[in-house]
Amino acid sequence: MKETAAAIKGQDETASIALEVAVENERALWLYESCGFRVSKATDYYEWVLI
Repeated sequence: MKETAAAIKGQDETASIALEVAVENERALWLYESCGFRVSKATDYYEWVLI
């Protein structure tokens, strides 16, 4: 993942890469953060409540 991100940035330094992951997926969040990604917005949009 780090190599892919570096390759994209190498081709266009203004490029941005966005990922979406469920907020409760702590392992994925850790992986992405270890690759240099940072949380820009967190929304728990997978939870629905029926009243």
